[in-house]
Amino acid sequence: MSAVTFQYHRGGVYLPALELWLDPREPQTGADRVFVSHAHSDHIGEHREVISSAATAAFMQARLGGARQEQVLPFDQPATFETGGIRWQVTLLPAGHIFGSAMSLIEAGGESLLYTGDFKLRQGLSAEPCEPSRARGTDALIMETTYGRPEYQFPPASEVLKGVTRFCREAIDNDETPVLLGYSLGKSQELLRGLTDAGLAILLHESVFKLTKIYEQFGQQFPAYQKFDGGPAGGKVLICPPMSNLSAALRKLGRVRTAVLTGWAVDPNCRFRYRTDAAFPLSDHADFPGLIEFVKRVAPKRVFTLHGFAADFARTLREMGFDARALSQEEQLTLPLTAGSSSRKATEKSETLPQGGTKSEIARNLLAPAPVTGEAAFSTFAETCAAIGSVGGKREKVRLLAEYVQTLEGEPLAWVTTWFTGYPFAPSRNKVLQLGGALIGEALGAVGRLTPDELRRTYLKHSDGGETAFEVLSLNASRTPGAPASAPAPTGSLRAAPRPPGPGLSVDAIHHLFEQLHGARGPSAKLPLLIDTLRRCAPLEGKFLIKIFTGDLRIGLKEGLVEEAIATAFGVSLEAVRRANLLLGDIGETARLAQQRRLAKAGLIPFRPVKFMLASPEETATDIWERMTGKSGFASDDPAEKGR
Repeated sequence: MSAVTFQYHRGGVYLPALELWLDPREPQTGADRVFVSHAHSDHIGEHREVISSAATAAFMQARLGGARQEQVLPFDQPATFETGGIRWQVTLLPAGHIFGSAMSLIEAGGESLLYTGDFKLRQGLSAEPCEPSRARGTDALIMETTYGRPEYQFPPASEVLKGVTRFCREAIDNDETPVLLGYSLGKSQELLRGLTDAGLAILLHESVFKLTKIYEQFGQQFPAYQKFDGGPAGGKVLICPPMSNLSAALRKLGRVRTAVLTGWAVDPNCRFRYRTDAAFPLSDHADFPGLIEFVKRVAPKRVFTLHGFAADFARTLREMGFDARALSQEEQLTLPLTAGSSSRKATEKSETLPQGGTKSEIARNLLAPAPVTGEAAFSTFAETCAAIGSVGGKREKVRLLAEYVQTLEGEPLAWVTTWFTGYPFAPSRNKVLQLGGALIGEALGAVGRLTPDELRRTYLKHSDGGETAFEVLSLNASRTPGAPASAPAPTGSLRAAPRPPGPGLSVDAIHHLFEQLHGARGPSAKLPLLIDTLRRCAPLEGKFLIKIFTGDLRIGLKEGLVEEAIATAFGVSLEAVRRANLLLGDIGETARLAQQRRLAKAGLIPFRPVKFMLASPEETATDIWERMTGKSGFASDDPAEKGR
């Protein structure tokens, strides 16, 4: 490959014979030309002369300013250059990474090279579709391999965006501002387009706003949005970049709920690394299957990998028969182990917990099915949660909850009322379940007969344990012999998928489960309890059971609304309900006393912490007296009160 001999240097690729750089990280101010694949900050610099698409040139001007010599090329139209007597041509092909991103097909001396830059084959909402077919059979392929390991497989973007929309609506319903963190160029516009049909009010950070205006200059259309000015953002979605100084800005917004949008969300600890409430795998890069598919479509003679897991992916390609090596990483050629040992490991990883066994038998005895009649069914609790979560007005939420709790009495009333605040037990009782996400995931995987990778991919669509349980149990129910061959109900739908065979779960059985989980010591004792219960759950029941496990009910109910529902259901004073809950620190016990018209009996319980309430300010002492007694001023008809 004489004319297109290249070297990897200074973070970019250099073709000496053509005096051409491909995405160098350092500014090039000499005679060399620079191909810029796209305008992300790690791919642009203050170069003397650049070759790029029109959109990339516009973004560079917005981000860097200054003047440079620009060779702006349209896609799919070869441009000819001459360097040192060598004639060569370059053709820009859409890369699908972000709007304007380009691959460069370079041809000289009868040989060819395709440089991808960052790319993805999946069709995006705000970028031109990637088109590698023009470069099929090229002599050399230099490709980025950010996600070059098999574990990096992304769910369909449409499913991820449904989860993002749900995340935003739940946050707004809980009086929180949803903040979506994504790069200001590319990711933010993809998010904006993805929320087109969501009907949400959207604010854009200044940097996102500026670049989105350039998209519109090129004919792209977006749903309505406004520029974020740092003021109140209640009831709106804020899209902004994941900046290091973001925390100070977010504190001014009050209660927020944050989510990061990145391909690294495939890693289980991603949201902790980014310090966000959720992480969604929406990426501008090709995932592992996409990288493999790209190489197959191009069918190059040689492959050179860059960035990310370059050495790992080059090894994968060699195992597939390609001549491949890593440019950006040192690599060691290895001989594969025998097929027998690798297949043994795969078999061991795919094993799940047995269907029966002593521990499961113990769990079934602990959770002996109670007869389920009428409103004592746990399914009614789950359906009420779904109904409350589906309405936006607080008054309607209170009405639905009040109608439901009116049908209960005694201990079931106390248990269920507590669950509506997102806890299995009243916080004042100092009882916790000690269930980690890994244990819940293991139980769901066993019930759904899913490998850890399959379960992780399901979770990534939702970034929510309850929604994951709903999908897993819906698919599991559809596989049950004799179940109707119908598609699972939409997430959160009141039309539940077929119920597993056997008696349904009662409110009493769920409370008994919570007590057993509290008393069980260690994961090995808790896991059979979880598996047995989830096997008996309908999808909607499983969804809200998991949400109670994780303390993340998110149906727009705050404890104040639960107090209002108690007062409405039993015709008692809201002030009396609040006072009793303040003293008892137990909303469930408060509901029982309200039903029995015994709220006045509520008092302090020794060694049990009470709730606290911030004082409500009033203008004068007379105003305070009126609010507390319902009487006007200090006047009284009681002779004993006069003169005090």
